[in-house]
Amino acid sequence: MRKRRKGEISSDEAKETQTTILGCIDTFYATDPLIRRANEISVEINHSPYDCLYLATAEAYRSILVTADREFYDRVAKSPYSHLIVWIEHPVKPN
Repeated sequence: MRKRRKGEISSDEAKETQTTILGCIDTFYATDPLIRRANEISVEINHSPYDCLYLATAEAYRSILVTADREFYDRVAKSPYSHLIVWIEHPVKPN
């Protein structure tokens, strides 16, 4: 909701986005192990634990994280976790 706080999108757009995202999620995961791992990754790559939680989830569930956060993407792309992240404009090819 950073874009809402910055005034880049309206409250209605933020609510619509949230509804859309929640409609796409069909599974929720236990967070304790992921939070621990996110903190480890955070220290390792010198980035926020909040963002690293997404990366830890991708790692744990053998998935790919798609991001539009350029700073985060650039940092992860230079790390041992580069295989876990793709830029939003780059298509992910199925195996």
